[in-house]
Amino acid sequence: MGRIDHTTTLLELAGLVAGALERANITSTLSGGAVVSIYTDNEYESHDLDFITSERNSEIAVALAPLGFKSEPGTRAFSHPDTDYFVEFPPGPLGLGETVIDHSDAAVMQTRYGRLRLLTPTQSTMDRLASEGAEASLVTRVKASAGRK
Repeated sequence: MGRIDHTTTLLELAGLVAGALERANITSTLSGGAVVSIYTDNEYESHDLDFITSERNSEIAVALAPLGFKSEPGTRAFSHPDTDYFVEFPPGPLGLGETVIDHSDAAVMQTRYGRLRLLTPTQSTMDRLASEGAEASLVTRVKASAGRK
């Protein structure tokens, strides 16, 4: 198992976390901006890793403790004292907008620290578009409600 420090890359950290989760029999898939960062060699820079899983936070905490991660109280986020990256666990199911996808339909990338399951490039694009659509929809609703007194 590798040591996490300020030189650990996002891909290395994703591999370490995925490996720890897999050893704990926790099924998860990396999604969000971190996937874009990986596929674009950090042309898009993300500062968090979103692993989608339905596992309980307490089980995730046990799996990540050997890596030095601590749970952020009241959240599904974990921090590490030697990296600026946060690791978050949005609850499952894995989905793209309204479409639920199986973890087995995601891509698998072998890292030096273990197997990393992540969205495919196409799924990642759909995820980003769905996310942008949700944000745009929220902005539209807020603007509309602000006009009402």
